Amino acid sequence: MNILNHKSRNIIDDRVQLYVHNSISCVETSLLPKVTCRPNNEESKFTLLGPKKYPPSTPFCGSVKSHPPTKIVLNLEALHDAPDIFLSEEWFGSGGQAFRLTICSERFVTIFSEQRFRGVSFEPVFFDGVSMREMHLP
Repeated sequence: MNILNHKSRNIIDDRVQLYVHNSISCVETSLLPKVTCRPNNEESKFTLLGPKKYPPSTPFCGSVKSHPPTKIVLNLEALHDAPDIFLSEEWFGSGGQAFRLTICSERFVTIFSEQRFRGVSFEPVFFDGVSMREMHLP
């Protein structure tokens, strides 16, 4: 897929966008706080300042999302036949800003590093323990 320069509206020929099709349920989420996409959900006790992002008529999807982990633990058995790059089936974040994790193999990281590609950062994952969300206060 071509990349469009948002300022000039010109296509950037020497870059492409990576589109990942596969997803695997593999992230351990047992201790992460959950948010359900529904009215009066787990976060409704908090009042957010500023304008509402979506009109009141916007439907709720009913899916459960977890707070994003700062330590990610994967189920190694679920990765038995995994491709070199895939998305987690688990969703993180809240509302329209929710996302799935992009996970890649050590092989992918090695090839990426050897080719000296830039623009991506890699964070380690673990295969033992539980995913956690550590709060960093100033």
